[in-house]
Amino acid sequence: IEETSNTNINQEKSKNQDDSENEILEDNFIDFSNRLFHMFD
Repeated sequence: IEETSNTNINQEKSKNQDDSENEILEDNFIDFSNRLFHMFD
């Protein structure tokens, strides 16, 4: 039983890590888009 709960915790951790990495990518993309957009102002 303990083993499976550990596995679940690890899966949760890696999922959360993926989520935050995706958020960072999105932020960078938005930032990049904004800069591009302002270049044409």
